[in-house]
Amino acid sequence: MNKIILVCYVNTAGLTTQEAYEVIKKVRKELNLFHVEDIIHYVIPNTIGDSRIECINPTIVSEVDYSLVKKRLDKITKDFEESLERIKKEVN
Repeated sequence: MNKIILVCYVNTAGLTTQEAYEVIKKVRKELNLFHVEDIIHYVIPNTIGDSRIECINPTIVSEVDYSLVKKRLDKITKDFEESLERIKKEVN
């Protein structure tokens, strides 16, 4: 069974890279407090628009769409983490 995907877009406009990293880290930590087996969550920085949460329910989307969205979110998250690591190394 596929899990429900919650995508938390966090507005980081006007924040430094370090501040954005800290905000994203805090949101992830808060979400982990409410760990539920059937839910996967992603926290994505967003500089345009409001902070928001979107839900992808596997019971109402096709298996193909679900897989595609999950792969894209995994890639976005990985790319974001790699970018933060590069920035941290450059700063230190």
